[in-house]
Amino acid sequence: MSRITQRTFILAWAASALLLGACATTTPAQPPRPPAPAAAAGVARWFDPESLHLLALLPPVPDAAATRQELDLLLERQAQRSEAACLAADQDANKKLSRFAVALGLQADARDPRLQDAARILDDLRTLQERITSRVKDATNRPRPFRQDARVTTCIERPMSDSYPSGHAAFGMAAALLLADMVPERRAELLARGIEYGEQRVVGGVHFPSDVAAGRTAGTVIAAFLLASPQYQRESGAARAGLRSALGLASP
Repeated sequence: MSRITQRTFILAWAASALLLGACATTTPAQPPRPPAPAAAAGVARWFDPESLHLLALLPPVPDAAATRQELDLLLERQAQRSEAACLAADQDANKKLSRFAVALGLQADARDPRLQDAARILDDLRTLQERITSRVKDATNRPRPFRQDARVTTCIERPMSDSYPSGHAAFGMAAALLLADMVPERRAELLARGIEYGEQRVVGGVHFPSDVAAGRTAGTVIAAFLLASPQYQRESGAARAGLRSALGLASP
C-alpha cells in the first residue's frame, strides 16, 4: 500500500469514527478552531488541542444497565486472567515506542539511535492525547470499574483519573496509525498491536470495554488531525526515515 493510499485509509477510518460518534450522541459537534500556527509551543505546534471537540464525537457513557453488564463481563474475565496476562498489561501501561517495537519488526529491547525521532514523536503524542482525553474524562466523570463494584480487582496500578474514555486505548490506536503511516509494510501488525494495547486496560481491571472502544475512536481522530497537520508532517519525516533505516527498508 502506497503512503498516499495508506493516509487516505486512515483519514477515511477517522471520518467514519467521527460520523458514528456524531450520530450516537445528542451533543452537537462544534466547528473546529483554526489550527495553531507552526510556531506554537509544545504539542500545540501540531494543532490546537482545543480545536478537537472530542466529547461531541463520542457515544454517551453507557447507562446503569449497560454498565452492570460490563461489570459482569469484567468479573468473568478476571476469573480467567493469568499472571502472564497481568504482566503484559502492566508493561503496556507505558506509553512508549518500545511497546510497538515487535509490531514494527524490531527487537523488543531495541536501542538503535535511529529510533530517537520516532520515540520523540510518540512522547509528544502522549502529552497531546492526555490533554485531549483528560477534558472528556472530567466532563463524563465515570468512575473506574473497581470503584463501582468492590469485587473487581486490579492487577496493574490503579489510576486516579476517571474512566471514560481510555487514554491508553487512545494513545495505542493513534500511535499504531501514525507508525503505520511511516511503515505501511507493517500496517496489519501495528493495527493489531494498537487494538491489543487498549484491551490490556480491560485485562488489568481498570477500564470498561466501552471506555476502550471510545478511546480507540479518540485515537483515530487524533491521528487524522495529526496527518492533516503540515507541522506534524515536517517533523515526522525524520522519524519515518530513521524507522525505515533501522528496519532496512527503502525510503517510500
